[in-house]
Amino acid sequence: MNEKSTLYYDGKCKLCNTWLGLIRHLDKNKRIEYVPLQSDKGKKLVSQLNTEGVNPDTVIFEKGGIISIRSEAVLNCLMQLGGWWATVKVLRIMPLKFRDAIYNYIARNRYKFVGKPDSVTCKNEN
Repeated sequence: MNEKSTLYYDGKCKLCNTWLGLIRHLDKNKRIEYVPLQSDKGKKLVSQLNTEGVNPDTVIFEKGGIISIRSEAVLNCLMQLGGWWATVKVLRIMPLKFRDAIYNYIARNRYKFVGKPDSVTCKNEN
């Protein structure tokens, strides 16, 4: 039995919410809880992490008390979906620094890619 994990995301980001919709659709077994970073639970985690560089464009994934951020969080989340999504672990052959550089580029430019949200809409936690 797979234990429940939590995906913390930017609830104000169109790109994040688009991906979140896809992940929710693929999460047939409801293995993941979805929490906006702007929620009380999200803010509490970010303050507990007290990690430089954790901000609203930083995806955080928690499973079994283990926290991952940025590209590692994305990979862990996709692997949690199971099936052929678990094959994304092969991307770990790329150095974390390189993967995070790609993640940071996308995060910095997400409004250029998909635009800013028309209104602030945080999707509800699970």
